[in-house]
Amino acid sequence: MTQQAARPAAGAAPKRPSLLRSRNFGLLLAGQTVSELGTRVSNVAVPLLAVGTLDASVFQVALLTALAWLPYLIFSLPAGVLADRVDQRRLMVACDLGRAGLLLSVPVVALVGQLTLGFLYAVVGLSGVLTVLFTVAHKSMLPRLVPPERLVDANAKLTSARTPPNSSARRSAACWSGWSAPRGRSSSPPSPSP
Repeated sequence: MTQQAARPAAGAAPKRPSLLRSRNFGLLLAGQTVSELGTRVSNVAVPLLAVGTLDASVFQVALLTALAWLPYLIFSLPAGVLADRVDQRRLMVACDLGRAGLLLSVPVVALVGQLTLGFLYAVVGLSGVLTVLFTVAHKSMLPRLVPPERLVDANAKLTSARTPPNSSARRSAACWSGWSAPRGRSSSPPSPSP
């Protein structure tokens, strides 16, 4: 009787192994999660740094935000052409390393006291271009890693990987922006005098 319960029903599809067991998909998922965390942290930390350290106005912070999103409008089509003609994995790695280098330059420049809004504009704009390249390569690489019948499951796993970076990015960004404030100047508002 237990043998009958263990047999799959006639016509039932055999159980497929999880996508998380696939080395290539696991690497893509891990890379995208780390990349997403960096993007979320920088989306919060850079404007906080501009306001807290450089006394940026509302317009200047809005310009920072616009520079982060403007590359999607301008470079998406050329990025698609480039992503189709080069090795997408290498392109994604290069984009992530480039973004990491750009974002790590911000606290270094802040610590030596040379941080300006122009520098932040350049970092945010270049990081936006690299983000567009990464995103386009990432989206076109997935169908090459998983069979067509698993694309929905793969996209669901990749989308769910964005949630943890969203929730922890604000805390990380606040620490990062406070750490990179120049010495002698706090990124928090002064306390009221009695």
